[in-house]
Amino acid sequence: MFQSVASDLSEKEHLFFEAVLGRYEQNKVCFSTVLELLKLNLIMSGKDPAYHTLLLPYPEELILEVDEDRDKDFWKQG
Repeated sequence: MFQSVASDLSEKEHLFFEAVLGRYEQNKVCFSTVLELLKLNLIMSGKDPAYHTLLLPYPEELILEVDEDRDKDFWKQG
């Protein structure tokens, strides 16, 4: 999905998205951060709104709450 908007992003925006993905892989940001950034990129690119149903298919009330303990060791040195 990112490839569909990647051509519309500047190099800095592309590198920032890649950096956020790297931080997600290191368990330093939650999945919702990646999802929100991807949605923002889609909005900025003006792509078909149908993409938004893929990114957020459920009503907000049905989305599970974030595990608050997941990021508790964010500043811990690995």
